[in-house]
Amino acid sequence: HSLPRRSALLADVPAIAETIPGFDYSSWNGIMTPLGVPRLTLDRLSAALRKSMARADVRDGMAQQAADVEVLSSEAFRQVVQSTVKQNTGLVKALGLKGE
Repeated sequence: HSLPRRSALLADVPAIAETIPGFDYSSWNGIMTPLGVPRLTLDRLSAALRKSMARADVRDGMAQQAADVEVLSSEAFRQVVQSTVKQNTGLVKALGLKGE
């Protein structure tokens, strides 16, 4: 798999980074809101998400899909999004891809 470390779900499967140091190309899912949503609303949404993702049945369902679950803070998720955009922008430029 393409995570930078071994997955708890696939502990016997080496991460690509074990062969290619520095390799990290992970997919992720997240919830985004429009700018200007009140902090209280964001905090409630975050708490509800954390509560849902802590449920054993939800975690088991995600594990059946080979999905590692990690609930991030808004700031940590923002950093993931920014990093992914930067990584993919560099890749698109390096490959000389053009939009149509």
